[in-house]
Amino acid sequence: MRLNTLPAFYKKNESPEQWMVSTSRVVNSDYTLLIEDCEEYSYPLDGWVYHESPPAEYIAWYEAETERIERELQESSIID
Repeated sequence: MRLNTLPAFYKKNESPEQWMVSTSRVVNSDYTLLIEDCEEYSYPLDGWVYHESPPAEYIAWYEAETERIERELQESSIID
């Protein structure tokens, strides 16, 4: 898992807390968001928001998830 640093669409799901990120487009049955047209949309759009760089809340979640995954991998290697 690598932290996205490009302009992108971000969407946070609350339960469980997860983030979705798209650096090119978001396709839904009701709409399509294109990164090249990002200034044409009104946000949030179905939870999606455009950011030039990752929002702080996303970075905090990403770092916590990375630590959790590393911890689980370490624990699993101790058990094996």
